[in-house]
Amino acid sequence: MKFISVISFLSILVSLHTNGHAQENVVKGRIIDSITKQPLDFVNVYLKSEKYGQTRSSQSKDDGSFHFSKLNAGHHSFKLSSVGYKSKELVANISGDNEITDLGLICLSPEKNQLKEVTVTGEKPLIKHEIDRISYNLEADPDSRSSSLLEMIKKVPLLSLDADDNIQLKGNTSFKILIDGRPSSMLERSPKDILRSIPASTIRKIEVITNPPARYDGEGLAGIINIVTIKKMTDGYNGGLYSSNRFPLGGPAAGGSLGIKAGKFGISANSGASLYHNPSIKANVSRLTRGIDQANLTQQQDQEQETRSVYFGLELSYDHDTLNLITAQFNINGNVSDNHEVQESVMSKIGEVIQAYKLRNAGEGNGNGTDVSMNYQRQFKNDNSRLLTFSYRYYLFNDRSDKRINISDRVFYTAPSMLQTNKSRSYEQTLQADYVQRLGDINVEGGLKVISRRNTSRFGYGTVGGTETMEAHPGSLNFFNDRQEILASYGSLHYDSGKWGIKAGLRLEQTDVDVKFVSTDTDLSKSYLSMLPSASLKYKINEASSMTMGYSRRIQRPGIYQLNPFTDRSNPDFEISGNPEIKPAMYNSLELGFSRTKMLSIFLNLSYMFSNSMIFRISSYDPVSKVSRTTYRNTGQTKLPGIDYSIKYPLTGRTTITLNGKVAYGIIKRNENSQELKHGGLVYRYYASATHKIRDKWYLSADVLLNGGNLSAQGQSNAFIVTSFKADRTLIKDKLSISAMVSNPFTKFRINTVETSSPDFNQTNDSRIYFRVFNFSAHYRFGMLKDAIKKGKRGIKNDDISGNSGL
Repeated sequence: MKFISVISFLSILVSLHTNGHAQENVVKGRIIDSITKQPLDFVNVYLKSEKYGQTRSSQSKDDGSFHFSKLNAGHHSFKLSSVGYKSKELVANISGDNEITDLGLICLSPEKNQLKEVTVTGEKPLIKHEIDRISYNLEADPDSRSSSLLEMIKKVPLLSLDADDNIQLKGNTSFKILIDGRPSSMLERSPKDILRSIPASTIRKIEVITNPPARYDGEGLAGIINIVTIKKMTDGYNGGLYSSNRFPLGGPAAGGSLGIKAGKFGISANSGASLYHNPSIKANVSRLTRGIDQANLTQQQDQEQETRSVYFGLELSYDHDTLNLITAQFNINGNVSDNHEVQESVMSKIGEVIQAYKLRNAGEGNGNGTDVSMNYQRQFKNDNSRLLTFSYRYYLFNDRSDKRINISDRVFYTAPSMLQTNKSRSYEQTLQADYVQRLGDINVEGGLKVISRRNTSRFGYGTVGGTETMEAHPGSLNFFNDRQEILASYGSLHYDSGKWGIKAGLRLEQTDVDVKFVSTDTDLSKSYLSMLPSASLKYKINEASSMTMGYSRRIQRPGIYQLNPFTDRSNPDFEISGNPEIKPAMYNSLELGFSRTKMLSIFLNLSYMFSNSMIFRISSYDPVSKVSRTTYRNTGQTKLPGIDYSIKYPLTGRTTITLNGKVAYGIIKRNENSQELKHGGLVYRYYASATHKIRDKWYLSADVLLNGGNLSAQGQSNAFIVTSFKADRTLIKDKLSISAMVSNPFTKFRINTVETSSPDFNQTNDSRIYFRVFNFSAHYRFGMLKDAIKKGKRGIKNDDISGNSGL
């Protein structure tokens, strides 16, 4: 086995630490709620030295911990304060050098006296910059009370939505989405449809992990999006209901959540459903081929689509004692789509029609997923920093699409009407073990992971079997089977002195792949070892400002949609298929970040990504069949330098403005027909938002987005501007939130243009889509919990599968 021992790796790191690092005077502690025993973040901790009169301040982290270093010997006092809790004072006496004083668990008691009116002069920061990620605090954004999670995505730095509401991270579509640190099958096929039905008020924060540490799988070119749900629930039971209606583009969506805690047992459930109707879209396609057989193809299309999605999730926990915790998760989901298209196609040469036909396309698709996982977590009585976890996960996702293609009004066109069908399945089993321990000022992690994955596809085509029915021809059926076995180990360390923070690690992944075409008895086997280092550095300039640097190497493994050789022929002149022979791509990423969290909050992130074999969709033209074929290929060099920024400033006590943006320049070099081609372009996004509180329970907001379009290996889409205005109101002691929103009130339709070029052809796709949209939503919260439902601190995160790549 081609692996370096994790134990050996960690022992080297520990040895380096203990032999080459001198300790200093440190005081630390961990703050928790006296009733729920849950960690309290953003608690203000003030330090005063009696001898020197020095005063310093800090805030507790997500786990409630705080840390002061470089302290002189003497008497030090600490004051802890947070809105809604009684203040507390503590003392620490340092008598010598290199002392570490641990104040242990510090309990803060909630304020029992309720005032009629409280004026809060401070607030939780909206954006938090950590050593390898940023987090957007939805609880601090008033818009989250009556918005869907998808609507809030565009406000998060480094994230954006394209013209079709597809999510992008730093302008890239290759990333992984996790919920509470775990993957979910409901986000496998179309994440945007699910996120439309999740109320943002049930989400605590969105983490954008741009430099994932070694414990994460090596996949996800641009990084990882981790959606963290609200865990702090108080008194009895807790739940919420959400509903919205969007039209004429879109439809109704509804969701709900419920949490119950009884003794050692806890249960939480969430579910939702949405219907998304895409009214008639007018589209035009123009393709001009080059060479001796030059021809011009024009198509006029009328498309309509409707998608229905539903999901249900259940989480159980059993808190055996303070050291042992067992949790289990169960998720199911499904979606159904109906597509209808009418198309007129004409191919001409020097003004003469050489081919024409009319097409009617009726398509049906459905997908369903299930994932089940169990986790055991063990802490140790003599050292609460030690954590051992064992995890198991089973995942299954089925996807099927059927299209009936009727062709009529033929002119020099002989291809028959047909039926095409594709049934694919992805399933996997995962075992994982993780160990965490703190050694002095260094947090050490290590773990092992085994993934057994199968991707299968059964596809075929058929001609018309009668005047009203179509049946697939048995001779056209094919079976595709892709097996992946992944064995991974990792080791990492994290050092934090308060002023400096360092996180470094190494991940090794051995992958064995066996691809088989059952119908043709053809095998394709591959095996490779990936060494994936990562490192992050943070320097705290002062209490409000910090800088970060990071480097990581990632791997892009192709997923089932990129590997599947099934060819979509629903448009006879344009065929789309996967490519089972594409290889994984390796890429490197460098980052330099700066953040300032005060009245004027600023976040800047310089990045540079480069790869020698990134996976892109590539189109080529066959002059014999006169068909354009699109598939996935490993391109040549890819470079993307850029800068992302976010600025927040309260103009007044009632008005806050937020600015987010990105500017980058992508360069793609590839070889095509023995020619080296170079394509580049500017990628940019500018977003501005203003929120105004006109009275105690009324909020108004407005935002504008300028999106510079997407850059692909062969072209770029056009820029567009989105505007929206929203009003929301809270009722019934702030338990009910209602809102009304209009997007693009000044423009009913938008023209989306995508240009594609190669040495053989130039192609332009224009589509007219509905742009003016109205949305009404309501969210009602009820109940309280006495204690929070515990969740494991570690679990399986299978984030090693790629999505479609783009810049």
